[in-house]
Amino acid sequence: MYMVNILPWRKRLKRRRRLLFWGMLAAQISLVAAFGAVQAYGLRQERSALSRRLADVDRRLHELAAAELRLPIPGAPADYRAIKDNNRHYLRIAAKLPQLLPPGLWLTGLSQRDGCLRLSGRGTAQDDFSLAHRRLAASPLFTALKWQEIIRQQDGSYLFKLDLYWPLHGGGDERN
Repeated sequence: MYMVNILPWRKRLKRRRRLLFWGMLAAQISLVAAFGAVQAYGLRQERSALSRRLADVDRRLHELAAAELRLPIPGAPADYRAIKDNNRHYLRIAAKLPQLLPPGLWLTGLSQRDGCLRLSGRGTAQDDFSLAHRRLAASPLFTALKWQEIIRQQDGSYLFKLDLYWPLHGGGDERN
């Protein structure tokens, strides 16, 4: 025998439970979405405040660095600023040197004294030396360059020594 639900109150109860379930689910999803939106807004506000603070700190750091350059250091040589400029130029050269040397040349030694940077290293082809000469001569970082020696080894590779010059007290961007 078949069971037939002929009582309308059971249908209404089932419908009411279904509506309650879907309504509760929608309310929970809405609450989670609202909470997430409030959190995201708070994080955005905090990030923008931190960005402004970081910009202020960065600006202040640059001001202090500029002020430091103007202040004399007790016991420092009289030409401290020139020495500091020379060191900055040396760091600029160290950063640019890998871009100026072709891949076939690699350094085995590096020394600096009185505006002369001595490079020593190895190479694989003569064309690399002429390319390095053109690039280094065209660079505004150096006033002159001089190959001290290029020696061919028995294995076909080359050893080289190169002197690069820059002005001691001029920042190095002018050419002689």
